[in-house]
Amino acid sequence: MPVSFQKVAVTSMRTLVADAIRKAVLEGQLQPGERIVERKLAAQFGASLSVIREALVELETEGFIVKRRNAATHVVQFTIEDANKMFELRAVLEPYATAQAACRATEQDIQELRQLYAELLHQAQAGDFRAYLRADYLLHDRIWQLAGNEFIRATLRRVMIPLSALFAIRCQEPAFDLLADAQEHVKILEAIERGDAYAAEAHVRSAMAQWRLRPALYAAAPARP
Repeated sequence: MPVSFQKVAVTSMRTLVADAIRKAVLEGQLQPGERIVERKLAAQFGASLSVIREALVELETEGFIVKRRNAATHVVQFTIEDANKMFELRAVLEPYATAQAACRATEQDIQELRQLYAELLHQAQAGDFRAYLRADYLLHDRIWQLAGNEFIRATLRRVMIPLSALFAIRCQEPAFDLLADAQEHVKILEAIERGDAYAAEAHVRSAMAQWRLRPALYAAAPARP
């Protein structure tokens, strides 16, 4: 059944439209390769075509959609090769970003990370797979922001958002232990709280190594023709 968006009436319409479409991709309501029709979105959101196009430009920059001149716009579709390349880049940048966050985080920052982790744990306990992935992204994104390097954060966002979307769509939920995954984050957060950059980096590397052993993401992804 096609996803339907509700109309919203706020000043920052572009941001809300982008957020809604991003959420739909992350939660599997919009599938990889699915066509995006601007006029249909404008009618659903009650927004102008210019607002819709601005939101799509933002999503294209993040890697959510593919928009080519004189061609239709689609939700991005990745192959096994694409997923591996994205994960390799993340494995290089995220440990460094987390170590920097450990050096820079204030007590207020740590409190915010605790709140984000509480939401992550809540979704794990509720067994809401896609909401868990969304909470996971928000927690990681805040850590990247604390690293103080907007270029690293932008790159990691461009990599992790579509990778999370791909995982949300293709992974078999019963095979994914949400509570065990949530526990892996505790070690990272405790290292950041202590200001231990070395331990924070090491825990991220360990957690990512465990993720790499999960075949669910890659098994169902199509190979490049």
